[in-house]
Amino acid sequence: GADEDEYQLRRYCAMQVAECSYEKRPEGYTLLDGYTQGGENAAGIPMPRTAPCLMLPCLSPKRMRYVLPSPHTPLDSTKEPVPAPAPTCDLLETKNLPSFTVAVKRFSGYGTPDIVFGLRDELKAS
Repeated sequence: GADEDEYQLRRYCAMQVAECSYEKRPEGYTLLDGYTQGGENAAGIPMPRTAPCLMLPCLSPKRMRYVLPSPHTPLDSTKEPVPAPAPTCDLLETKNLPSFTVAVKRFSGYGTPDIVFGLRDELKAS
């Protein structure tokens, strides 16, 4: 496995995500699980959970995203994502994210703003 002191740079292809605001993480998971695994979408189809779950804990309100499975997020990076079925819950939205690059580091505990900004500052200083 990767050394816990090291960062990884990851480039993600364009993808479709389901997204919601949350106060506490279980709320976000419940909403997103309903849309994906529970089939609470306009097509009425369940979808498998994917990884990673993207969390934006430094926004206000906090946001959580599930990457939607193929064909909504293509396995072939040369293909365009297929639009996702509309959520049946008005607390959720789907969107197409362009490709992006992130720095990733494994850590223990929760991704609170203090932790996230501390790791960001550590990376910028290196």
